[in-house]
Amino acid sequence: VIEHTPIKIAPFASHLSADAPLVIQKGNAPNGMVLAKMPLPMSMHHPDAPTLNVAMCIFGGSGGMLTSRLWDSIREKEGLAYQVNGNLNWVATEHRSNIVLVSSCATNTLDKVFNLMKDEWTKFVTDGVTQAELDNAKHYLMQLHESKIHEDSRYVNVLHNQNVSGMNYKAWAMFQHMEQLVTLDQVNQAIQTYFAGLPVQ
Repeated sequence: VIEHTPIKIAPFASHLSADAPLVIQKGNAPNGMVLAKMPLPMSMHHPDAPTLNVAMCIFGGSGGMLTSRLWDSIREKEGLAYQVNGNLNWVATEHRSNIVLVSSCATNTLDKVFNLMKDEWTKFVTDGVTQAELDNAKHYLMQLHESKIHEDSRYVNVLHNQNVSGMNYKAWAMFQHMEQLVTLDQVNQAIQTYFAGLPVQ
């Protein structure tokens, strides 16, 4: 016998707006999830894609990186989330990639976590990143890419993604190489060019 839990959908605020995402409440579930999505009209083949990939690694972490603007603020400093990260989900052949921010947290902290996401995004876009953050992100991404080559299951996944994206291994290796070459000025300029004005919603 399967008991279906009633689901109620309601906004954080008393009215719908671009700044008030919907909350899906399943009974008295103690845990919830915050999900924000921002469109980025760019493909993975864009020359600035590696730079933005590094920038998002700094802001939201990537592939399990346990240090980022979101993690340090929402998880470590405020202790409000079990998990929080942000990723750039690339579409290889069309200009319709997107930025996704997600956090699992207690239901009674959903609105606070969402507001902190918006605050951190504003600081990120306004102030840019530091050289120390850039160096850390580059080092992490290099280790992440190497681990995908040395583990069979992850390597097969890389080959599958390359087949889907139309990027051969040489192109993917060049993408990784370009990540390591980006400068602090390039990262901060790319943040201003492509991320400024994007609302977290």
